[in-house]
This record gives sequence, C-alpha cells and structure tokens, in this order.
Amino acid sequence: MNPNQLLQTFFAPYAHLRLHPGLLLTLVGLGRPSNGRVPTYTKPNETIIPTRTVHADASLIQVRERQISSAAERGRRLCLIVARSALSLALQVLNGTPQSEEGAPCNPLTFVEKCHDTSSVNGLLPCQLASCHFTGIENPNNVIYMQLVNVFGFFWAMLFISGVTDMMLASTFSTWYWSYHKNDLPFFALTSGIHRTLRYHLGTVAFGALIIAIVKVIRVILEYIDHKVKKYDNPISRCVMCFCKCMFWCLENFLKFVNKNAYIMCAVHGKNFCRSASDAFSLLMRNILRVVVLDKVADFIFFLSKLLISIGVGFAVYYLLEWNYVYEVTKGERLHYNYVPAIILSIATYLICTIFFNVYSMAVDTLFLCFLEDCERNDGSPEKPYFMSKNLMKILGKRNKKNT
Repeated sequence: MNPNQLLQTFFAPYAHLRLHPGLLLTLVGLGRPSNGRVPTYTKPNETIIPTRTVHADASLIQVRERQISSAAERGRRLCLIVARSALSLALQVLNGTPQSEEGAPCNPLTFVEKCHDTSSVNGLLPCQLASCHFTGIENPNNVIYMQLVNVFGFFWAMLFISGVTDMMLASTFSTWYWSYHKNDLPFFALTSGIHRTLRYHLGTVAFGALIIAIVKVIRVILEYIDHKVKKYDNPISRCVMCFCKCMFWCLENFLKFVNKNAYIMCAVHGKNFCRSASDAFSLLMRNILRVVVLDKVADFIFFLSKLLISIGVGFAVYYLLEWNYVYEVTKGERLHYNYVPAIILSIATYLICTIFFNVYSMAVDTLFLCFLEDCERNDGSPEKPYFMSKNLMKILGKRNKKNT
C-alpha cells in the first residue's frame, strides 16, 4: 500500500474537523481510534470552537462561517501534507528502502529490482502501483543538436539521391555522344551507366552532396538566427543577416552548378570529384559566351514548355467539367466552382513537368559539355574526327575530313 492509500485510510474519520483560524497541529502518531471517538488536538491556551447558534445579523453569521470554513480547509490540507511527509519518512526508516516521490527521476533498468511493495510479506513483491516510464528529456539542448543533425542528414540524403540519378543520366548520355557510329550504341546503355555509378562513383556523389548539405545547414542556422534577432529591430543586424543569407544563397547555387558539371566530367573520364570539378570549370570558363547563351536559352525553353503544358491541362480540365455529357454518363452533380480542380491540376502538372524536364536539362548539359571537349580535342581530321552527330555538325558548319 502506498502513502496515499494509507493517508486516506487513517484520516477518513477526521475529514469533518473544524479548526480555529491559525491553529497549527503537530502529529505525534498515526492510528485509527479504537473506540470510534474522534480525538481532539489542542495547543496550550487554545481550544476548538464548537458550532453553536448566535443570534446576530445574518450577514455577519455567513461571513463568520465562511472564515471558519476556509480556515478549517487550510488546516486540513496542512495536516495531510505533514502526515504524508511523516509517513513517507517512517516507511523509509522501517523498511530500509528509499521512497521516491511522484515525478522523481528513475532508471527503468534498476527500478524493477529496487522497487518493492511494502505492504507485502517482508516487502518482496514488486511494485504494483508505481512504474518508471518516459516523461521528458532533462536537457533540451541535446534535442536541438540532434534535430540539427537530423536536418543535416536529410539534406545530405536528398542531395545524394539526386546526385546519383544525375550521374547515371550523365553516364548514359555521354556513352551515346562518344559513340562514333550512333547506331552502334549498346542496348543496355542505361543499365551500364547505373552499374558504373553504383560501383565506381558513389564516393564522388557523396562528397559533392556533403558540400552542398553543409551550406544548406548554414542557411538554416542563419534563418533561425534571423528569426531570433527580429525582435530587437536593429538595422545593423538586419543588414548583416541579409548580406549573409544572400552570400550563402549565391554560394549554394554556384556549388550546385559546379557539382552538376563535375558529375558529368566524372562520368566521362572517371576521375575524382575535385579533378573533375576543376576540369569542368576550366572548360566552361574557356567557352563562357557559349555557356551563358545556351544556359539562358535552355532555361527559357524549359520554363515555357512547362508553363504551356500546365495551362493546357488546366483549360482541358475546366472545359471537361463544363461538358454536359460527363454528368449524363457519370450521373453526378455539377461542381459549383470548376476552376478549383483546374488550378490544382495545373499546379500538379507543373511539378510533374519539372521532374521530367530535369532529365532533359541533364541531357542538354551533358551533351554541351561533351561538345565543348570534342571541339577542343578533335579537329575533324581522320586521326582526330569529331564525335558529334551529323545534324549538330551541319548546324555548326563542321565536318569530318575523309582519307584521300
């Protein structure tokens, strides 16, 4: 039996006591009266005031009764608190086992062994009315650090998966470009690209993803700091935070650009990440005008394509819901706002198109980087022929010389 049950058993007969205001009781023992009488506790020169009828004004009587009632309630609560502490201490002394308060820290591994029911014979039975379970973490700072680790792991994992897919696509497209006879392309070109990526280039992708993940975590920390310092409304701190966020945003986009081209060069030559990034960046800087023109034109075409497809799907859904034949066949009720599903499907279509056009974007970047290297390494002679397709040679005005 725990202390709470013992208190309820011992103090049930005394629940109706009315105490004089300011009366403090000292417990000298605990026990149940044998004769059924209610014992009285007094201190020198003070007595318990019995209830009696006083012929006075009704309002004065009500006020006096409320004062006596509140004083009695405070005295009863004080008795219970003192009794509980004394009982807990007595049980601890008699049984030789520590008594834990509710909410006290405990170890679930040793709780079952050390906690015993004191009401059992020799106190050998395990606790039935007490348990040790998780309620919270003592140090919240560790939680913040672990959440930061989770955010970092999430960014790293997502960038790693994205990098692996880019490496697979780059390996496949580069295999097609560097095939002199395009019709002789291996049947399992994509499977070969997947095999090479998983066997040789996972470390390269992980390292590239790690760099961008670190920058992303720094940006998250900057956003957190900016959220905290907003309440001070300091123009200097706002300027510094804006500069830092802008700088790391530019750094992240630059690293994404370098990573993408490094994956392409790694898929072509099989070198490590740093060497591939250096070669790709040098090649692009030597052809900076071509890079800018192709990049902007390709981005505009991809954006225009995604926009037209999304708008087309939205209009198709809207007019399909306006068509009476649909409701005649489905036996359904008309929608009140047909533009709502049309807008939702347009947004979903744009997101899906973004995923699909990323494949085309990787194909354009891979073929463009291979084209730049082909132009620098080869001159169209029989010893160094161009590997670009015939259509591309016609557009650029280039051709391979034949043996005479």
